[in-house]
Amino acid sequence: MRARAARTPADAALLVYVIDDDPLICDLLSIYLARYDVRVCRSARQALDQLHEMRPSLIILDIDMPDIDGLTALRSLRSRQPWHEHTPVMMLTSSRSSRAVMHSIVAGATDYMAKPFTQELFMRRVRRLLRPESAVLIADAIDDPSDDAGAIAPYAGPVREPLML
Repeated sequence: MRARAARTPADAALLVYVIDDDPLICDLLSIYLARYDVRVCRSARQALDQLHEMRPSLIILDIDMPDIDGLTALRSLRSRQPWHEHTPVMMLTSSRSSRAVMHSIVAGATDYMAKPFTQELFMRRVRRLLRPESAVLIADAIDDPSDDAGAIAPYAGPVREPLML
């Protein structure tokens, strides 16, 4: 594992929600994201209750969860509060299928990462999602040869039609 980057005041001000029922993934991502203000929820229902009042800078959401699946939680989140319409959301899953990617896009995901992944790749994607100017084209995210865990463009509002990848 790589050394952690120094925590700056600007990083500490960024709230990142990790929503995953796997305690090992939550612990690992908490270590990776230690430079930020990280909140961990191990259930989608709990996260939806908390996010009703919170304004995170980034949400990392597992698709396969026992109480509410991540796609349903994402659709609910996007429709609940106006500020969540543009909150970047990275979906995590063990599936690398194009169907899972498409379902994530249609549900309103900003990015998609298949497990397993490296710390370097994960953090590169997190930094890209947290950039204010993160209007990256889908082709840019997919064409990056070093980015092999599946990617979609940062969220720019509700997707009305399926995108061709």
